Amino acid sequence: MTPARMSVVARRHGERLVFAAFLVLVALGGFSVASGKTASGTVDQITDFSATAASGMFRFAPDLMRIAPGDTVTFLNSRGSHTVKSQAGLWPDGAPAVDIVGRLRADVPFDRPGLYGVTCRRHGKYGMVMLVAVGDVEVTAADMARIETLRASALAKAGFRRLLSRVAE
Repeated sequence: MTPARMSVVARRHGERLVFAAFLVLVALGGFSVASGKTASGTVDQITDFSATAASGMFRFAPDLMRIAPGDTVTFLNSRGSHTVKSQAGLWPDGAPAVDIVGRLRADVPFDRPGLYGVTCRRHGKYGMVMLVAVGDVEVTAADMARIETLRASALAKAGFRRLLSRVAE
C-alpha cells in the first residue's frame, strides 16, 4: 500500500472512531446534542461536528440562563479543550470569578443579582459565550456599551450583544 493510500485509510478510520465515540457519549448522556433542551440549571459545552465554520461549532447549551439569586448552575464537559471562565467586564463587582478547567462537572452558585458573562477560554474567539441573568435584571444602554470595552474577539462581543438583546426582550 502506498503512503498516500495509507494516509487516506488512516484518516477514514480516525473519522469513524471519532463518530463512534460521539455516538457512545450521546447514548450514555455524556454529550448533549444541540436540541435546545437541557435540564434546568445545567449547561453543556457543545462541539458540533456538523457545523461548517468554527463560529458555529463551539457553543454553550443553553447560551442564556435566567435564574434566581442563590441558584446553582451545573457546567458539564469542561475538559479537553473546553473551559468555563468569567468574562471580565461583564461580571458583577464582588462576585467570585469562575475558571473551570479539566472537570466533567462543576456546580457554580450565583448569589448576587446581575449579568454574568461566561466564555470558553479557547473557543471564545469563535463566539463561544453565554450569559447568566441572575434575578430581575434589566439591560441598560450602559450594559450594551460595556460590550465594546471587553477584552474579547469581535465574534464574542457579537454573541454577548445578541444575548443581552434577548434578556431585554
